[in-house]
Amino acid sequence: FVWPTSESYDTNGEVMKHLAEANLLRGTNKLDIVHSNNPFGSDHMSWLNRGWPAVLTINGDDENYPGYHSAQDVIANVNGTLLAGITEMNLGALFRLANIGVLRHERGGDEAPRGGKPLARDKQIGHRSQQ
Repeated sequence: FVWPTSESYDTNGEVMKHLAEANLLRGTNKLDIVHSNNPFGSDHMSWLNRGWPAVLTINGDDENYPGYHSAQDVIANVNGTLLAGITEMNLGALFRLANIGVLRHERGGDEAPRGGKPLARDKQIGHRSQQ
């Protein structure tokens, strides 16, 4: 049996709320998620250490996955049902977050808050700030 785990600081409750709501919309296919508010040692830590919103969603039993971070960590060895469930939940949360602008953090990061002044690089690659 495998289960998904979300891992982040509780200060990222807004992001986690959207993950939970996206998961609930999966109906009878919703995931039973275990949450840890003691994040450590993965790619999301560089974001969290800067105060940026980030949540790791992962197989909660990753230490017992024999291919973890090895040459055997190939798509053929991945639990496809869990992969699809986590991906669907994450995309649902991302769509919700993009609609309300939560991802554009307002704590001095490198993106303007929604409705704020667009960055020079946004103009260079043709993006427009929603006003």
